[in-house]
Amino acid sequence: MPGLMTGQFSELRESLAYLATHYPVAMVTSLVLLFAAAMAESIGVFTLLPVLQVVSGATAGEGAANMLLEPIRALGLEPTLPLLLVVMVAGILLKAVLTLSAAVASGFAAAQIATDLRIALMRTLMKAQWSYFIRQPVGILANAVSGEAMRASGIFVAACRLISELVRTAVYVVLALFVSWPVTIAAVAAGLVMLIIMRGPIRVARDASVRQNQALRSLTQRLADGLMSFKAIKAMGREDRLAPLLEADTQEVNRSQRKEMVAIALMANANEPLIAVILAFGVYGAVNHADTPFSQLLFMAVVLQRILAAIGATQNSYQGLVRMLPAWLAQQQSITAASRAPEINTGRKSPDFRRQIVLDHVTFAYGEAAVLHDLSLSVPAGQLTTIVGPSGSGKTTIIDLILGLQVPQSGTVRLDGVDLTDIDLQAWRRSIGYVPQEVYLFNDSIYANVSLDDPMITPEAAENALRAADAWAFVEKLSHGMETPIGERGGWLSGGQRQRIAIARALARRPALLILDEATSALDSRTEAEICATLAALKGKVTILAISHQPALAALADTVYHLKDGVVIEASDGIGLARGHV
Repeated sequence: MPGLMTGQFSELRESLAYLATHYPVAMVTSLVLLFAAAMAESIGVFTLLPVLQVVSGATAGEGAANMLLEPIRALGLEPTLPLLLVVMVAGILLKAVLTLSAAVASGFAAAQIATDLRIALMRTLMKAQWSYFIRQPVGILANAVSGEAMRASGIFVAACRLISELVRTAVYVVLALFVSWPVTIAAVAAGLVMLIIMRGPIRVARDASVRQNQALRSLTQRLADGLMSFKAIKAMGREDRLAPLLEADTQEVNRSQRKEMVAIALMANANEPLIAVILAFGVYGAVNHADTPFSQLLFMAVVLQRILAAIGATQNSYQGLVRMLPAWLAQQQSITAASRAPEINTGRKSPDFRRQIVLDHVTFAYGEAAVLHDLSLSVPAGQLTTIVGPSGSGKTTIIDLILGLQVPQSGTVRLDGVDLTDIDLQAWRRSIGYVPQEVYLFNDSIYANVSLDDPMITPEAAENALRAADAWAFVEKLSHGMETPIGERGGWLSGGQRQRIAIARALARRPALLILDEATSALDSRTEAEICATLAALKGKVTILAISHQPALAALADTVYHLKDGVVIEASDGIGLARGHV
């Protein structure tokens, strides 16, 4: 356990240092406001001593109370009861205004931190290697961007509250020392006892928060995976297999949340009885073993209560901080992991695709699993090239190499004689239209799905792309034309219509290269024939590279490569291709 606590303190220290470094203005603003609030509260509370002296008939300004009255008299004012009450109320009122201002400032900062965390995670993911990206569960990423980022940002508010409570405790301790140092020491000792007693609930809250964060990640991952394949699950009547998995994670969230709530409730409600017991012993000791004026005794009781309450609030703030810590650490780990796997794009040359793309003696493997073996082929500009072969033969890997998503272990990928590693990959990809095997459409309008919110793609350009994809015939018949919503993942459209929308999206940016990765494999023969007719109309207007394990596209192709086990076993054209070589 000591090692665990040491690690936790180290994580807290590093986290607070990060916040102070990256958000210094927000941190200083919140802390200054909270410190000023603590000082205003101390003035209001300290004024209580001379007020009690006046009310009890004692001479106002005796002992420690004179520290407050001297500045009042220096201003030429007489410390009467009404004036003292005004000072006391003003101090408490000012404290409330400053505390509210601090809460707003820290709340705004927390909202900004949540935004920054989301943006940082999304940006690092967008810049990460493809091999890293495809290993990340969609559900966990969705949870990280949504709820986890919100919980993580709460660490700033919790940290500010903790520091402010520490300052408030220190102010009251100093205030009490001027009245009675023995009672003050006793109060601090009692507060330490409270901290020791409450270490258990803090540990429980921390552990429960860790388990809750893990369970929420697992739940969102399973939910995302289940929803993406829900049609197949429902079609086969297998909801009874998915539901228990989701319910198990939900119950784990429930159990961890209950433990966390019990710990929070225990912390919130156990402090008050402890304070009452300690206060009772303190008052009893002061009455029976000290010659203390009643006004000072009553004031010390109030200050003692404030000290113990501040210590309890400090403990509650610390508990809140350690509860937020797991989400914060998970966010930082996600961002760091993605940033450590950046895509290497050192190329500076602009892509100029006029002649051909060449894969020359390329070998590629995923770990120990070899996919391509000394493979060579070319994709001539302006032609339709088809690569056919069984599943697992390496067709999609060839696409990944041409896109620059993967780098061969040996051999080269060249664009008009220039090695792809010397070309700006982002510029190259912006000149490519890509249609995947599984079409992913947004729950939005047809126009939004074609343009992807690119302001350069006007409605006229989108219509032209839809016409080129032979989709305009059905789009113009819809109730709202291109503005018609298409449902979740395009569920309101047929398979062929979804495929045409995807082709239109790829054509909207006038690509130099159109890639179809098994784009017709999930279609029936009639719809496949219609898509093939669309591609035939595009021949000569754009370079097309089609990947398939079906023969339909081969009939349209200018060049057909037959792959098996990562090797070109046959090339149907006569442009100088030998068996597996250019």
